[in-house]
Amino acid sequence: MLNKDKRFSIKVSLILIMVVHIILPVILVIFLLYLGGQRSINDLSNNLIDKIGSLVEEKAKAYIYSAYESSFIISNAIDDSVIDLDNIDSLFNLFKSVMLTNRFIPMIYYADNSGNLYMLKRMADGSFSKRFVKNDGKYIHIDYEHQNPFYKKDFPNELHSAEFGYDPRKRSWYKIAKEAKRFSWSGPYIFATDKKPGITGATPIYNSDRTLRGDLSVDI
Repeated sequence: MLNKDKRFSIKVSLILIMVVHIILPVILVIFLLYLGGQRSINDLSNNLIDKIGSLVEEKAKAYIYSAYESSFIISNAIDDSVIDLDNIDSLFNLFKSVMLTNRFIPMIYYADNSGNLYMLKRMADGSFSKRFVKNDGKYIHIDYEHQNPFYKKDFPNELHSAEFGYDPRKRSWYKIAKEAKRFSWSGPYIFATDKKPGITGATPIYNSDRTLRGDLSVDI
């Protein structure tokens, strides 16, 4: 007959064996579920990243195509003499027509080779503001006409010396298009008007004798 100690050790061994047989499958199941969960999470993350990437790519293409198309329409209208650059009101009307059909465009402007600039800007509430930069050689006058008077305090009229004031001819988008002699993209930069980052698609505009007259630009 087995003594009590030996019987106790056998019982303990049997219990341990049973516990191991029960716990190991449970641990294995939990581990497999964990791996499956990790794979599911990874798959979900990868799918989400792919969808975000595709969405960003689609948006970027839409913005870029919008800027190019808008620039093409306006520059052709100028080249074909449909729009007279000396008639600023007709130029602004064309800018507005293009922007009303294209929600991706916040600003369109024309800068001439004398340093003057005429911009139409879409404001946050959907209204439009006109920005005039007049360079008389001594001073640079920056004036606004706001469809919504609320913006007068945020975009006041300014007066600067010609030496230190805003001169579009010194901006990267003007220089790039002038050098390339065709539609060109600037690098990312901070817009002078509202201090927001963006890029500009610029097209050089020529006189009939092929001398540079100015630059047509579209911001995104």
